[in-house]
Amino acid sequence: MISMTINNLYNQLAKTLEPLGIKQSNMFGMPVLKLGRKPICGLVDEGINFKLPVDSPEMKQALLLDGAHLFQPEMHGKKGPVMKQWVVVPLEHQEYYDEFAKASIRFVESQA
Repeated sequence: MISMTINNLYNQLAKTLEPLGIKQSNMFGMPVLKLGRKPICGLVDEGINFKLPVDSPEMKQALLLDGAHLFQPEMHGKKGPVMKQWVVVPLEHQEYYDEFAKASIRFVESQA
């Protein structure tokens, strides 16, 4: 179960990013924030996952955080493939959420 604290942080992040064109939605069976039709981050049990370029400084920084890991969705009780552009950042590193979200937005914009 996702804790209220994570939900509150997620909703706060959504509100902060709203002026940048970010909307709340659902994808991968979880709440996500999207820029247009592209997700930039999502809410998972242990924190928030962010879409970042593989081998980017932001991805490297995120993966150095204690407990951070590449996102591996679970569907129908089975683990799916590791998603190399998505990193889960645990709740205890919430001070990085704004920074990683903005890096995700830049990444998604660069793919348009």
